Amino acid sequence: PPASVLRVEVTSGVGALTLTWVTPFRALGGVRYRPAASTVWRVQDEAGGQLVTQHQVHLRNLQPWTTYELQVFGQSDTVGAYQSGLFTGTTR
Repeated sequence: PPASVLRVEVTSGVGALTLTWVTPFRALGGVRYRPAASTVWRVQDEAGGQLVTQHQVHLRNLQPWTTYELQVFGQSDTVGAYQSGLFTGTTR
């Protein structure tokens, strides 16, 4: 996949994480996530289903004070699939 995700910002809340990222092309987006000790990934797609360059996904109803492994991904009609590397975020 192209090295396309410029920056991912993670904001934590009580039992929640918000991920915001930018792509240099219009694309759909989503987030893969799991508690750090888990082997099962969950997926949350970006709301709206629009091709955009600024993306945001809110993950709610997560375990408080838990570290999650995260990865943003998506699909563009011009460059195909993209994904970030793995990173972590911790809820409050």
